[in-house]
Amino acid sequence: MGEIYQDMVCDLFDTIIERSSDNVVFYRSWKSNQKHRIGVRIRKTRFIIPRFSVSSYGGSLDYESEHFLSDIDKVFGYLHGITEAYDGLVDGFKRNNVLTGDRVATKFFDFRYYKGAGTIHFYPKSEEVVEKINLFVGRLRRWIPGDFSEANQDFKTQYDKGEAFTKDYMDLYKKSARTSYGWDRPALKVLREVKGLDVDGSELDRMEAAIDAVHDEQGLRCGPALAGPGQSDIRQIAHEPTDSGQFLLLAA
Repeated sequence: MGEIYQDMVCDLFDTIIERSSDNVVFYRSWKSNQKHRIGVRIRKTRFIIPRFSVSSYGGSLDYESEHFLSDIDKVFGYLHGITEAYDGLVDGFKRNNVLTGDRVATKFFDFRYYKGAGTIHFYPKSEEVVEKINLFVGRLRRWIPGDFSEANQDFKTQYDKGEAFTKDYMDLYKKSARTSYGWDRPALKVLREVKGLDVDGSELDRMEAAIDAVHDEQGLRCGPALAGPGQSDIRQIAHEPTDSGQFLLLAA
């Protein structure tokens, strides 16, 4: 049953990463079975979902959109140890006319729907909200250590300041592109590689080279700390459900 829980968290993480390059932060990963040591995480302050379908009559949700918001509610509720109903995104949509473009507050996120663009912006109530899913997925995929005390300060710095560094990575990455199209797709290749799918490694080679160049310029040498306390369990990141009833709620 634990795999059901992990798969749902990872699926939501991957969906957010895949929907917009603006959601993606790159960093040098810790240890990995993949060829390229590249990790990704979701931006801590805002992420966006384009092509979000809302009815023009009252702003009601279609099935796909409501299902997506429900998945966010379930995953972040469980990552924070909540198993009962709470003031989530689905309720926020149903209680408000989102077509006005006003910012709506819910328990873990504020959100705003942009009618003309068909885009919804999510604003976490704190950086810790999104870090719950970043840490869960990052440790599960070995992009980050079980405990950050196992890593040296340079590793922590490039992870914590990933938003700023990602701009520098992407600037170099775009300069190395053979074409002006598709330069913002390396995150998708990272996800394919971690899943063991066939991938053209040239984009990841270029991204890895960009990360190396920025780190060299900043004098960063990411690696292990001289001593560490040992591995931690990913269950410490989230209040993982233990009884069958909780798992059934999550999978509903």
